[in-house]
Amino acid sequence: MPKGKGTKPKKVTTEPRKLLEKDPDNEEYAIVTKKLGDGRYRLKLNMREGETIGRLCGKMRRGKNKRQNWVDVDSVVLVGLREFQKSIVDIVHVYDPKEVRQLRKSGAFVEEARCPEEDEDQHGSEDYMGFDFDEI
Repeated sequence: MPKGKGTKPKKVTTEPRKLLEKDPDNEEYAIVTKKLGDGRYRLKLNMREGETIGRLCGKMRRGKNKRQNWVDVDSVVLVGLREFQKSIVDIVHVYDPKEVRQLRKSGAFVEEARCPEEDEDQHGSEDYMGFDFDEI
């Protein structure tokens, strides 16, 4: 007698995410420059000099939406500023490239940030390797 064939897969409906804009008092846009491990990232804030350390909020690490909140280098994130520690911020939301384009179009995200899908090669061609064979 054959064993059970299993259950039918669940129907997954993906709802479009609402564009989350910053609160002018205590939130800011940032770009991830380096992964440090253990939920910590080095960030470059939109309107500030230097870099700061960002930590993932607890709600972004667990739950059903944690796969939507993967943070990678050159990702644009929304951070919550701390009043008591100026050098550390909390990552509240991760934007996908489509949302970054919407933020730029609305004028909310001012800095010339790179979107990974929109990047051109530094020298304008895909076959540039950093050296010239004629010089060798």
